[in-house]
This record gives sequence, structure tokens and C-alpha cells, in this order.
Amino acid sequence: MKIFVLLLLINALSLAQISFDANFESGNINTVTTTDSINYTVTTISDIGGRWFYFRIKGVKDKFIRVTITSTDVNRPMYSYNNRDFTRFTESESPSLRMFQKTFTEDTVYVAYYTPYNYSYLQERIAEWKLNPFTKIDTLGITDNGLPIQQITITDPLVPDTEKRRVWIHARTHPSETPSSWHFDGVVQKLLSSDDVISYYRQNVVFYLIPFTNPDGVYYGRSRTNYNGIDVESNWDKPEFETSIEVKILKQRMSQINNERVFSVFNNLHSQAASYCTFWIHTPGSTSPRFYRREYQFSNLNTSDNPYFVPDDYSESNLLAKFPEGWLWNNHGEQVMALTYETPYDQYSSDVWVTDSNLMELGYRNVYAIAEYLELSHPKWYILDNKNTIATGSWNTDTA
Repeated sequence: MKIFVLLLLINALSLAQISFDANFESGNINTVTTTDSINYTVTTISDIGGRWFYFRIKGVKDKFIRVTITSTDVNRPMYSYNNRDFTRFTESESPSLRMFQKTFTEDTVYVAYYTPYNYSYLQERIAEWKLNPFTKIDTLGITDNGLPIQQITITDPLVPDTEKRRVWIHARTHPSETPSSWHFDGVVQKLLSSDDVISYYRQNVVFYLIPFTNPDGVYYGRSRTNYNGIDVESNWDKPEFETSIEVKILKQRMSQINNERVFSVFNNLHSQAASYCTFWIHTPGSTSPRFYRREYQFSNLNTSDNPYFVPDDYSESNLLAKFPEGWLWNNHGEQVMALTYETPYDQYSSDVWVTDSNLMELGYRNVYAIAEYLELSHPKWYILDNKNTIATGSWNTDTA
């Protein structure tokens, strides 16, 4: 009997050692409850929704646990033993939304909605990128919590900027949307590659790249707001006293560039819960028939021969002044091809599962599509345009 009691005490002590926390950069967890030390219920700290979670579980080696995260909509989340290399839970390990179950092989595991891309990792990437002679790193301003909004400029410094086109791409306005950062990373990688075609693009375009428009939100593990609870994405039409510091900094820099030469392309990188990529194409009634057609042209260049993104994935919406695209339209109209580009967390419409690698591949494709839209043709990447093509269907000079 004494031996049996002792074994029970040892077993109880072992189970009691399981602990949850998010005391690290970008971490998010609110409450944890259990009745049997096997089944756990987790909630997150919510702002506009509670999608993002990123927490650490200790004491789980060789123990089976089942975790349900009630405040999210996650489909097969990610885990890592070293907080660096993340793997998606298998279908049997995550058989339904908002939950995972597994016997872990290490004592400590990190679990996240999707692979994190936090502030410290960005600084590592910037340290690598700035070694490239075509890169310049600047700080546009400092947030309320003392973090920099950084700008990566990529162009050929040996060619004067005077006649170059301007392209602006930014990401992570909504902190939880980490796939957008892997997409962004792919854009930077491609633009810094040693390639005759890319070299030609750098000679003809200045690329202004903002990796985190909301670094406070990223650092403090928010889902859709900055540290102060403001949705930076929909803050572009507010009076000065209601405008977030992030939007003020971005507007100031964008205005400075546009006063020299207006952007040709503006891409606003986001991620969505829906299982497909999309461009938010603005209706002709809220823009113009000609611009509407050009939005489709730009989008089609991105989806051409793309295994992850097809035209059926596009979405349409009215252009609103509260978004950056609306602000650009009100200031520059048709001059700027301004579109939001969304990537998914789980699967593409082709049923391929999302990975960091194929998100980066979308970034590579994004670069070529922008250059094709700008009609930058190189002998090794030649743009074919048959001037004698016969157009059919509805057509008028407004949409030409």
C-alpha cells in the first residue's frame, strides 16, 4: 500500500510540473485551465479578435497532452522545440480547429498560430541584408514604446535615382499576420540576388520596403492593433490628434517620396484566415473603370503560372479612405497601383499547405510581377505583348 501511494504521489508531482507561459518576445497567452493535467484549455489576450497565440509549455517530455485554444480559429498550428525551427502539427495531432494533441519528445515546446517572425529575427535579417551594396537601412521614426520603424531601400546606387520608378511594399500592420513577413522576406531575397534581370530592375527602380509598420504590436504579441489598441490599418483618415504615431511616420515618409516622384506601385502585405491568397481589388465605382482594369492586369501578372494563387482567388471591395490605399487614391489617384496582397496561414486554394518556403516563393514572384507591370523588359526576361491582338467583349476608351 505504501509503495502504491508513493507511486501515485510521484505521478502527481510529474504531471504538476507542466507549465505554460508567454514571457518572451511576441508571446501571447491569457489563461490556462485543466481538470486532469492532460486536457488544457487556453485563452489569448485579445484586441480586435484573439487570433494570435504564441506560448511555451514546459515539463512535457514523453507526456501526452491535449490543448484547446478557445479564442482563436487556428487550423493545425505550429510547434518548435528550439523556438526557431517550426513544424506544423499533423492531421492526427490537430484533428479539428483550435486544438492540438501530442506526446512531445522534448521537455520544452513552443506553440504558435503560424511560424513567428519577431523583432529580434528581423534585426538578424537586416544585419545580413545591410551587408549588400544595394541596400540602405534607415529609421523613419520611433514608436511610443521606443522601437524603430525601419526602411530598407534597395536600388543600384551607381545609377542616379532621378529617372527611376518608385515602389513601396510594407508588411505587419496586423502583428499576428506572420505569413506576410515570410512573403516580404522573399521579396527582399529576390531583390538582392545576383541575377542579370534583377540587376536591371535595381537600375530602374527604387524599392522602399518597410518590414514592420507596427513594431510595437509585433513585439508585444498583439493580434491586430498596436500597443495602444489602435488598428493601424484603418487609421489613415483620422484627424491629427487621433492618428497613431505609426501612421504619422508612414504618411510623412510616403509624402516625402511622392513629392519627388509618385509611387508606381504600393503593395500592402497582409495574411488572412481564409484558405487562399487574394488581392483586394477596388471596384470601378470607388476608383475608376480604367484603374479597375489595371488592378486586374497587375493581379494577373502575379497569378500567371502560379501554383499557389489563381484569379478565382481575387476579392473585390470599395476603396475606403480609412485604409492606406484610400489615402493614396485621394492624394494621387490612378498614378499609384495600390493593392493589399493577402496570404493564408494554412492552405492555398490548390490545397497545398502553406510553408515559409512557398510564402517566400510568392515574394519572388511578386518582384517579377511588379517589374512586368512597369514594363521592364530584359533579354533574359522578355515581355511579350502582341500589339495586333484582337480584343473581344465589353471595351471602351475608359478602360483602355
